[in-house]
Amino acid sequence: FFYLVLLHRRGRSKCSVTDEYTNHAKRLDQKYNGTPVGTRGPTEAKLREFNEGHVCAPTVGPAGEVSSHMEMLLDHIAGEAAYTHCGHYDVNIKEAHNLHLQRVRRKVCHNVHRGWAVVLEQSLQAHGPIFYASPAGTPQEDAEAEEQMDFDAHIFEHGVDGGDFTGHNSDPSRS
Repeated sequence: FFYLVLLHRRGRSKCSVTDEYTNHAKRLDQKYNGTPVGTRGPTEAKLREFNEGHVCAPTVGPAGEVSSHMEMLLDHIAGEAAYTHCGHYDVNIKEAHNLHLQRVRRKVCHNVHRGWAVVLEQSLQAHGPIFYASPAGTPQEDAEAEEQMDFDAHIFEHGVDGGDFTGHNSDPSRS
């Protein structure tokens, strides 16, 4: 079982995924199979047959950090690509593996960053820039938080370089 998680909630980890799957399997057994509480039903038993009941959860954070499960998955993909590559070219398997690992990481991280951008953009459109706690610190901390929120709102409206979100510059004088 592979379950890709974007870590958008604080404290969410790959470890919680196994518990979520197991608890869901227990609830399914209770609801559809009439399994009493505390006994293992057929759904939970089937789940526990694979990988000793552990659900592999490659997780990726907003800064591109990846879990050990994601590293294993990327390594496996690169290994298969390197094996195929070495079948066609006279190249050291380790060099081919490193080449493909770099390519796979770049592609995956690029797509993850795009996914995070969509999540953040939709959140901003739905709720506005509310990533900061309400003022509760010193007056200086509150002023800094307010300044950061203004900056984020400006970036959201105008892009980093004054362009829009498509990456095109919306100010013709800047092109």
